[in-house]
Amino acid sequence: MYRLKIFFIAFFIINISISAQEATLYSNGFGKKTDPAVIYFHGGPGYNSANFEFSTAEELSKKGLFVVVFDQRGCGRSKNYHSDGPYTFEAQIEDVLSVYKKYDLTKASLIGHSWGGTLATKFAEKHPEMVQKIIFVGAPMSYQMTLRGILQRCKDKFSFKHDSINLKRIAFVEKMDTSSINYSASCFMFAVANGFYNPSLKSQFAEDFKEKMEGTEAEKLFGQIEREPVQGVYDAEKYTTIHLFKTWMELKKTIPLYGLYGHDDGLFEDQQLDLIEVAVGFAHYHLIKGASHNVFIDTHSEFMDLVTKILINNPNAHEKK
Repeated sequence: MYRLKIFFIAFFIINISISAQEATLYSNGFGKKTDPAVIYFHGGPGYNSANFEFSTAEELSKKGLFVVVFDQRGCGRSKNYHSDGPYTFEAQIEDVLSVYKKYDLTKASLIGHSWGGTLATKFAEKHPEMVQKIIFVGAPMSYQMTLRGILQRCKDKFSFKHDSINLKRIAFVEKMDTSSINYSASCFMFAVANGFYNPSLKSQFAEDFKEKMEGTEAEKLFGQIEREPVQGVYDAEKYTTIHLFKTWMELKKTIPLYGLYGHDDGLFEDQQLDLIEVAVGFAHYHLIKGASHNVFIDTHSEFMDLVTKILINNPNAHEKK
């Protein structure tokens, strides 16, 4: 009986430990804490930071940066951290503050990839004193412009091919409530199906990285999107209607903003890219040939070079003449 009690006590303690571990906001730091800090905000909502962490974070730290990645609540390795919400910006900003606290950061630059650019923007609005610079990487400035652009490019493609079946599907989606999560999901599914996230030519780095990650635990995270954050952020913040032009124009008065966008990124039409260029400033905007949505993988060397110049080297070295 005594042994049985010990077994149940041990089992109880182990399970509490596992639950506590699973309920933690995942983060990881690379490099020296004395180096300039940069925090990576991943895309989604619902994705995770694995592709940036395993492709770029450590290598970037060797350039002289302290690089921090984290998986947002309910996402990836933070799947069980407040997976039932709330998914308000207020709650997620508190999560970012906890990352600052964990690594003893008082000020850091932010890299906002895709949806991560929106969350980084909201954090900077609330705590501008804690943000050195923001680099937007394939980050929508207007979700409605992005969604309309995806549908228009698909429509043009299907019309050219006389694809009546897919044109009917596009027509059906166009009749949806454009602010709804179903409309957004449908548009992004069209984007995936039509290769809008892929560069026209895959780089050697991308090929090598894919081969290196095959069969690893990290690979399982690369295409993993959690449903709860997608629905949760929509319910809390109606993120599909967010338009950030005025916000970015206001932010850049006190925080330098930069934009790194892929020339082959099918999520952006010229009109939105022009507005992004105005919002961050001509000298701080880079449209990178050979890159699509994941600039840091598609054109890895150029991404590393630009980020290093922006965050470490001569502050004017990255500016276009």
